[in-house]
Amino acid sequence: MDEARSPEAKRRTGWGLSGVRWRSKEAWLWAVLCLGALVPVSTDAEDAAAPARWAVGARGGTIGVGGEVAWAAADGLTLRLVAHGGQFDHDERIRDVRYGVDLGFANAGLLADVHAPDASFRVTLGVFHSADEWSGRARPERPTRIGGLTFSPADIGTIRAEADTPTTVAYAGIGFGNPFRGGQWTVTMDVGVWWFLARPEVRLTADGRAAGFWLFEEALEEEERRIADWLPRWWPVLMLGISYRFG
Repeated sequence: MDEARSPEAKRRTGWGLSGVRWRSKEAWLWAVLCLGALVPVSTDAEDAAAPARWAVGARGGTIGVGGEVAWAAADGLTLRLVAHGGQFDHDERIRDVRYGVDLGFANAGLLADVHAPDASFRVTLGVFHSADEWSGRARPERPTRIGGLTFSPADIGTIRAEADTPTTVAYAGIGFGNPFRGGQWTVTMDVGVWWFLARPEVRLTADGRAAGFWLFEEALEEEERRIADWLPRWWPVLMLGISYRFG
């Protein structure tokens, strides 16, 4: 029990820059595939007789900044493909440690809007593919509890935290703004909730004097479990945008 264990022996390493690029590519590839599924097959005669059924837009909010493509699939039903990216930085106290937190967003979703014909209000359900990346960094300046045990700042050093968010996220919400009603330009708003289908997987590493010592590594693992339980299973969604209808 006295033998030191390296953090790598018990814990996967972080994604690294190449992992960030790969997961982001997954989100954008998923978006392109969904867009292809939305494209209808029609004749030129049908296109000439049919009302405008396509719109594009830009949007931004709590899950990043990006765009959308909307298709009026039927009376009262609009399908939207949305994709977002971005990063938010802030300080957050997680249990006994204050972290500088980086929230990196890269996601794409397929949304179904249900509304009365020609109405602005809508109810929306959807699913997202998420390549979001959450990470944090902390350097305690006084004795701090890690996994239920207290360690000195020198023993802890710098703590680095990474959380793998689930790749599939469900969405439910309401919204305002119908690009297929009124003028060609429309202001839109979405208010809803992301629901993670599993808890994020948390990894902690530290570079202090106690790094690799079995007792400290056990404390880090316990802290990982506690942070995973502390992290929310949901995320608030508030998005504002503007769309343009073709035709």
